[in-house]
Amino acid sequence: GLVSGRGTPLFAPGGGGETIPMLREGLAEVVDRVRQGVANVASNSHAFPRSSDMLVLLGSIAFVLPAMSRLGLSSSLLANIALGIIIGPSGFSIFQHTNWSETLAQVGVLFFLCEMGLELNLDRLKKMWRDVFVLGLGQFLLTTWVLYFMGRKVLALSRLSSLIFGSALSLSSSAFVLQILGERKERGTRHGRAAFGILLLQDLAVPLLLVLLPMLRDLHGGLIMALPALKQAVLRTILALGIASITGRLVLGKLFSFVATAGSPVALRCLCFFAIFGICYIFEAFGLPSTLGAFLAGVLLSETAYRQQVDAVISPVREDFFGVFFITVGFLIDLQLVCTRPVLVLSTVSILLLSKSFVTTVVCKAAGLSLANALQIGLTLSQAGEFSLVMLNTATSHGAFTPLQHRLLVTSMGISLAMTPFLAGLGRSLAEYMEQSKSEKQDMETVEPDSSADVVVYGYGRIGQMITQVLDERLIRWIAFDISPAVVNAARRKDLPVFYGDCVQMTSSANFGDANQTCLSGVKMVVITSADKQSCRAAITLKKYHPDKRILAAVLDIRDAKVLEKSGVTPIMPTLPEDSMLLNLPIGVAVLNRLGYTEEIGPLIREKRLELIKQEEVARQELLDQAGLNSAGLSADFGTIARWYSGSKSLTKGTADV
Repeated sequence: GLVSGRGTPLFAPGGGGETIPMLREGLAEVVDRVRQGVANVASNSHAFPRSSDMLVLLGSIAFVLPAMSRLGLSSSLLANIALGIIIGPSGFSIFQHTNWSETLAQVGVLFFLCEMGLELNLDRLKKMWRDVFVLGLGQFLLTTWVLYFMGRKVLALSRLSSLIFGSALSLSSSAFVLQILGERKERGTRHGRAAFGILLLQDLAVPLLLVLLPMLRDLHGGLIMALPALKQAVLRTILALGIASITGRLVLGKLFSFVATAGSPVALRCLCFFAIFGICYIFEAFGLPSTLGAFLAGVLLSETAYRQQVDAVISPVREDFFGVFFITVGFLIDLQLVCTRPVLVLSTVSILLLSKSFVTTVVCKAAGLSLANALQIGLTLSQAGEFSLVMLNTATSHGAFTPLQHRLLVTSMGISLAMTPFLAGLGRSLAEYMEQSKSEKQDMETVEPDSSADVVVYGYGRIGQMITQVLDERLIRWIAFDISPAVVNAARRKDLPVFYGDCVQMTSSANFGDANQTCLSGVKMVVITSADKQSCRAAITLKKYHPDKRILAAVLDIRDAKVLEKSGVTPIMPTLPEDSMLLNLPIGVAVLNRLGYTEEIGPLIREKRLELIKQEEVARQELLDQAGLNSAGLSADFGTIARWYSGSKSLTKGTADV
């Protein structure tokens, strides 16, 4: 039974008087032992701090980030930086040991580079060669030179440190800028394509810079003294590239085929990670940065038939680990330095932002862009990039910067990243103001359509907007025409390639002149979204004069569809109301399918589907709130649609309905 310390039964007669004091002594002893155990664990630098830091990090991401979003900090990347400042050494010092978090951040960088390699293909480079290799290369070289000059004359850095300063901070943040362009639906605009081309060139330069960075220290003693080290580095790079490329081409496809036949998603995910980190290990074995291996892994995996599967595997993991990367950026921002030496920090940030904005604006204007577009691109790309931090850390480890210089540059870089949403918004407002200053008549008459477009869309209603948004996701050039001056002017103010034009008049046999021939000379597909008799006849006429073009036309009558099919025109029949972009999403699927992007339809359409579901649900909720109605019980139809588009109906069935 339950007995006291002296063997007396606890509930025995006469035993109750000594029971209470003994219980108190026992509880006190237990409390003392617990305190001593916690103290012992806390004194162990390998146990308790890492566990507590992990809890702090996960709890902060789970609860603090949503709270920041409620307060209006919509950018997740900016919220991660703010979170790093709050819990890091400059804030409340809740998160003490940052070494292992930096390891997680490095994993995020590797996945990000691998994803860039997956997105890289020769077809995209051919389409964007002017924006990438002319505009992007000119901006990178000129910005590097200007920042090198500023580092020498203003910050009094050495030649080597100034060169690293210029090349590192000339990079912009691909994650920030692409997120902003995606949220604002501006990837298909002229300034969006130019900004993407500049970022793509910088992404191509990052692996090369990371390989050359350790060699710069040898150049400090002169080129002749550095020749042996350079030859050895070039030889190691060639060997690593050769071994990884040959192994990847010969082995990766067979490995993925073998694992895919087993039908195990877990095994396929593990193989994706094995391939990425395996190629990174090859480069590390040759003394080269693993970042170059991650980029090459993405390029090699993009040539296999499992590219979409790899992208689907690493994309969510990359987002999580890359979020940790931006939290570590917040760790490195030194608020004490900002408070003690504000003039120095402000000068460094000003040099960075003003130099990059001015140089990028001048280069874009010289490349033929309008002043509004050039100014918007300059302000949007004025911040430092995520790989600027990687280069600065690597350079500091090789002795190129002192600890104080490293703290100053990293703090300035973090501040520039934090200012990105504000600067991008300022650039957009200035561009809209400059565009609005032009008369509507001037906009319609003087602006010429882009003759290099791949797709022409007649009708920029909801279906037309849906098609162009899907094309923007794959960076396919397009132009659109509409008969509404209000629609055209609204789109032109957003820098979208939408022009005034009537499909029936432009494609009629009487008015089918040289202008239309020039507009459609390099076009691969024409889409007519108006489902009326005149538009059907216009589609037939267009196919007659351009039998080599793919023509898609919207129809509502099965008889009109048969007539179009006999004429060689592909009919598209919206089975659901035209006023819902979500329900007409299969039309965008049909356009991509006929352009040859069959393998990329699945992941793209899932992302677009969830985005539109969220948008339409928010709009419905706002409408109900304005009407003072309770939304409970009114979302059954929408819930059915959401479930239908979330996978209960296969993609092939949805495409067939079109």
